[in-house]
Amino acid sequence: FAYQNIRSNLISPGGVFNNHSKRFQKNYLKNIPIKRMANQKDVYEVLKFLINDKSNYVNGENIHVDGGFSA
Repeated sequence: FAYQNIRSNLISPGGVFNNHSKRFQKNYLKNIPIKRMANQKDVYEVLKFLINDKSNYVNGENIHVDGGFSA
C-alpha cells in the first residue's frame, strides 16, 4: 500500500474507560493482563506517534492498544 508518502496503519484499541460500572470493569479486567482499562491518552499517544515523522518507516501495521488482551 505504500505509495510515495502514503502509509496505511491502524490502531486497534481495547476498552477505553468512560465511566463504566464496577461490575463491567471487574468482568472486563479478567481478560486484560495489565489489569486496567485504557484511557484516552493511551490511544492518543500511539496516534501521535503514527502522525509524527518518527514513524515514517512504519507501514502496514495494526497496533493493538489493548493492555495485552490480543497477546
